[in-house]
Amino acid sequence: MKFENLNSREKKLKNHVAKLANFRRQNPALIYGSFISIKNSPADWVYARKYFNHEVIVLINNKAENQKISFTLPDVFSETEFKTLFGGKYVVEGRKITVELGAYQSEVLFHGK
Repeated sequence: MKFENLNSREKKLKNHVAKLANFRRQNPALIYGSFISIKNSPADWVYARKYFNHEVIVLINNKAENQKISFTLPDVFSETEFKTLFGGKYVVEGRKITVELGAYQSEVLFHGK
């Protein structure tokens, strides 16, 4: 594997994956949590993981252009306010959440008490 002399795209991907790996190690929902499929299509994928009071939602944009992904929060989730792992913005209207993602981007919404 190549870890030196990376171009800017490779460095960005390496940092993204490192952040995800570190987050997974520290978040029990991603290790032990139940899996809840929310939305799955060729254009996007949204799933949730829940472990006691740790709740995580993963969103993936599989399109070559920006898109807004909307979904209804599963009833088993106790909160509607989340932190974002990669600094994305989201809007909450009741239990409906809308996230705007760039082309081929992902975001992780999470909270844990």
